[in-house]
Amino acid sequence: NQYRIKDAGSQVAPQALRSTFEHSLKQVGQMVIMLNDFDDPMYISRAWCIFETYICVTKGLPMTMIVPPGAQADFARKLDNGAGLADVQKKFYAIDSKHARATKPEDAQLIKDLIEQTVGFEAVNQQVKVELLRCLTKEFQNYMMQGV
Repeated sequence: NQYRIKDAGSQVAPQALRSTFEHSLKQVGQMVIMLNDFDDPMYISRAWCIFETYICVTKGLPMTMIVPPGAQADFARKLDNGAGLADVQKKFYAIDSKHARATKPEDAQLIKDLIEQTVGFEAVNQQVKVELLRCLTKEFQNYMMQGV
């Protein structure tokens, strides 16, 4: 994660950040993301998470979404009640890298500068939405296959 890329007191140029993260991700060969819940998924509002997802997508590396059992059960309840899928989908459609947060505001700004200087916020948002919705589709498939 970002703490392995960037030492606590050091400054990293945006392009160096991207290069370092790309290199690290290529060495690992895949990425696992953890979605805390479906009501207010922290992952989709965090600058680092959006950036990491974007890099993974652009490098064509596999990504797996894991969801804690409690969140899976909540997702199933939402689907059982009817309108849950539309609510979850709406949250993912609202991914917005320009307004994403980070624990350290300077980290958020660094990532936003990098995005703005390269492909732009809309391109990042679109690619991340598509990938995360693909992962979300797998969660829906898992729900549909329960009891089969």
